[in-house]
Amino acid sequence: MNFGSLFLAWIAIYEGRLDEALTLARAEPVDLGRWVALAMVQHRLGNGEAAIEAQQELLEAYGDLAAYQQAQIYAFWGEFDEAVRWLEIAYDARDPGLTGLKIDLLLRPLREHPGYIALLEKMNL
Repeated sequence: MNFGSLFLAWIAIYEGRLDEALTLARAEPVDLGRWVALAMVQHRLGNGEAAIEAQQELLEAYGDLAAYQQAQIYAFWGEFDEAVRWLEIAYDARDPGLTGLKIDLLLRPLREHPGYIALLEKMNL
């Protein structure tokens, strides 16, 4: 899988180029990546309903298999308890995304969260 447009959309979001981020998110060919990017950029644009719709598309299509990506979305939205809950689901599912847990910039806001710290300890990280 190639998530080039997803990663470029994230960069554009963080640089405040939201129109470009939206275009990139829509262009992401992998539906998982497209929904993650759309959930984030729509949220940043203030389009809460569209953000939730993208997050729900991801949930309906992948369920717990995209638990790590759900955690990224919720962390980006500032819903830290929900993000940690999804990280626990990812842990239980042995989600391969957890290999990037300590370096994922999208999860940086969780670094002081007690649940995130507990998960790192559980993983011996």
